[in-house]
Amino acid sequence: MNPLWILAQTAPGLEANSTSPLESLILATGLMLAAAALMVLELLIISFGILGIGAAGCAVAGIVIAFQTNLAAGWTFLAITPIAAVLLGRWGLARLQRSSLVPQAEVTADAGAHHIAERIGASVGAIGTLATNARPGGRARFAGGECDVHVIGGALNKGTAIIIKSINGPTISVVAAPPPDSSDSPKGDPQ
Repeated sequence: MNPLWILAQTAPGLEANSTSPLESLILATGLMLAAAALMVLELLIISFGILGIGAAGCAVAGIVIAFQTNLAAGWTFLAITPIAAVLLGRWGLARLQRSSLVPQAEVTADAGAHHIAERIGASVGAIGTLATNARPGGRARFAGGECDVHVIGGALNKGTAIIIKSINGPTISVVAAPPPDSSDSPKGDPQ
């Protein structure tokens, strides 16, 4: 059994109200239009859902009255209500997206993490020292301060010299720096 049909059966009958079926359908249609108007107002005015609750009440009352009139009208109202709610919701969301009350800005440029890293002297190729053990994440000290780093290729101990290989958003990837004399020493390559 349909719960709305049960509600319609327990409500006062048409004979007791002495209203014609046409008057009942006009009342049901008016309640549905009131529900639509309240939903539009809900999208335009901040009411914290109160207008939406009122719209739902009007819609339920309109459906119950339509079922009191006859089954075909009740089922028609019951079928149309969710379709109208979806269409009204889509219109309202599209309107809100175009509204000046909703922020329209997008982050399309470089977000702040890269600039903060440069402020402390952390740029690609910069040399620093691990302030904590990095397994693989840790903190490193650079010329202008400390920041979180991610070690590429394994764990490193506190005090290890590191070089920044890449900066991707907030992730600063580092590797162990080669010993200082490795670039100056002869390769021992006989030719």
